[in-house]
Amino acid sequence: MGISISGMYSGMDIDGIVTELMQAARQPLDRLNQSKTKYEWQRDLYREINKGAQELSQKIFDGISMEKNLLARKGTSSNESAISVTPLAGSNQESVMMTVSQLANAKSYVGNKTVVNITGKIGSDGVLKFKATDGEGKESKEIQIEYKKDETLEQVLSRINQNKDLNVSAFYDSGTQKVVLTARDTGSKTDLEIVDSSTADIMKRFGFDTNMNVGTKLSGTSFQLADTGKDAEFTINGYQTTRTSNNFTINGMSYSLKQVTAPGEVVTLSTSHDVDKAVDTIKDFVDSYNALIATMNSVVKEKQNRDYAPLTDEQKKEMTEDQIEKWEAKAKSGILRGDMTIRSAFDEMRNDLSRAVGGVTLSQFGITTSSKWNEEPGKLIIDEEKLREALAKDPEAVYNAFNAKTSTEISVKSRWDRTASEQTKFENETGFAGRLRDALSNLSYNIEKKAGNDTSVLNSYSIGKSIVDIDKKIEALEERLENLQTRYYNQFAAMEQAMQKAESQSSYISSLFSSYA
Repeated sequence: MGISISGMYSGMDIDGIVTELMQAARQPLDRLNQSKTKYEWQRDLYREINKGAQELSQKIFDGISMEKNLLARKGTSSNESAISVTPLAGSNQESVMMTVSQLANAKSYVGNKTVVNITGKIGSDGVLKFKATDGEGKESKEIQIEYKKDETLEQVLSRINQNKDLNVSAFYDSGTQKVVLTARDTGSKTDLEIVDSSTADIMKRFGFDTNMNVGTKLSGTSFQLADTGKDAEFTINGYQTTRTSNNFTINGMSYSLKQVTAPGEVVTLSTSHDVDKAVDTIKDFVDSYNALIATMNSVVKEKQNRDYAPLTDEQKKEMTEDQIEKWEAKAKSGILRGDMTIRSAFDEMRNDLSRAVGGVTLSQFGITTSSKWNEEPGKLIIDEEKLREALAKDPEAVYNAFNAKTSTEISVKSRWDRTASEQTKFENETGFAGRLRDALSNLSYNIEKKAGNDTSVLNSYSIGKSIVDIDKKIEALEERLENLQTRYYNQFAAMEQAMQKAESQSSYISSLFSSYA
């Protein structure tokens, strides 16, 4: 609005007068900006609640909805330093007896000659060609490793070490000046075969020169270390067997052999339901649920401070950051007081957890609603001792109560595609987790209709449309105010010109009178 004039002839503070006149005229614009700010605060608070709802829904899916959490099993060993066991999903094995007579180890090959100049250059381009046999005895296709003439023996050795298909680790021992190749897999079946003569020549330069020819397998040479390439040997429930690795799975149980058992020692390995993990999963869900409903309840019950309107830009200029923060905290209070979208979702979530699933209620597992209804409305309380007892006695019953499902044709539909009877059937037959996720999905849907999400354009949700409407009014009013200010300045400018003219005329008349004196 950059017009400014001084009261040269009138002596008036014209800028100050216009500013005061405009302050009065700008009050409707301030009210529009305050209304827009309130809409933005409402939108942001809706989105904050929606974020909490979506996080709780995901936590339900990742937590109490997963068998691996509520039906988890744990393994115990009478000698963890010798053998450990981890039950896999679906395992029903309860107990086994084991002994270990030999651990699996990896084959290792060492050159029978020293490498005097490991940093010496190869001298010509070439390709190493091998075939590798893994721990299960499966032979690979031809593996090729290119090298350049300017590379050193040490660099070529590094290329061998880095090739994952070759299944060996390679290093140069500077103490003995020898090269060592070790199979990455344990067991007696691993091997490495030389495919062509140029590869044999390079291996000879690495010190592997005994009987090193095309088709040579390292397992057949004289430089294989003696105590290598063994399979694990053990008994399980009296049956003697072997494995190429110390880590293996039998009948849904994952075993790890760590050391040979003492003569006559039999290790007992057993599995049981992991009650601790199930309790922690349920407690985590309850804590998250309580946090969300506490926020929802607080929002709809929070009192409004009608004496604190959103601050205008001019008001903020006169306040400190701390004062602004405290003022806006009071101004934001109660902006969603009595909101039916949130209140309805709160009631629905509470009812979803209070109704039985197949005759089973949460209270049977030690999960009840707080008796302090006024202070903690809807809050869940856990009797951990009772919950542990239920999980120890029948973990499947607890899991099914949370995760029972209605017929597929209903459960796959969204809430808005179900008929009234289908929705009733869904609510009656679905477990606590499914009901709650359905209610949270409904809350998110209703919130996003009102407040959108972070990627929504303004015209796609109701609060956004209101903001767009206010923006249009603000734009029109700002234009009128600019015109009004221009008119004020023009009027004062005209007054100044009139006063200047009057002063000139007065001076002229005075000069006439003085000439006749």
